[in-house]
Amino acid sequence: MLNILHVGWTADSFTNWLTQQAVNIPTKIANLGASAISTPKNLGNSLSNTTLDLIGEFYSAKLLPSIEGGQNTGDVNFGAKNNNFRFRCMRIKEEYLRIVDNYFSRYGYKINRIKVPNITGRRNFNYVEIGQSDEMLVGNVPFKFMQELNNTCRKGVTIWHNHANIGNYNVQNDII
Repeated sequence: MLNILHVGWTADSFTNWLTQQAVNIPTKIANLGASAISTPKNLGNSLSNTTLDLIGEFYSAKLLPSIEGGQNTGDVNFGAKNNNFRFRCMRIKEEYLRIVDNYFSRYGYKINRIKVPNITGRRNFNYVEIGQSDEMLVGNVPFKFMQELNNTCRKGVTIWHNHANIGNYNVQNDII
């Protein structure tokens, strides 16, 4: 037997109205501008009438009550306590997991922590990108060259550990 669980929901009528008017309101405003250009002597009258009409439409829509629906009103299944939740284990397809893993293996994981960048955590290469105000490299190097190196790290750089495989993103790059 199929049990259906009724879940309540609420919709904001003003947001619904505004979404439905997404094309009409800008068109009315554009027509108002075109009318003002074509007939400047009636500008004041056109402006006030159209503006008042728009304000009136917004006000009327704002007064609409919220829409509610889906409430369980005590049907037979509810009274007999037959409304049950059913859970199923689901997961993403393996090919999509591989695509996501390959992306993060190549471009790294967003850390959002202040820490020393991990440049040796994978077998063949690590991708490192630092914040715009961060400096990864320090040392006794002329400022101009140090800035260039740090700017490279700010844009993101792949650090290769095995020079025979430079540029080969298909190599095994497991965590070590």
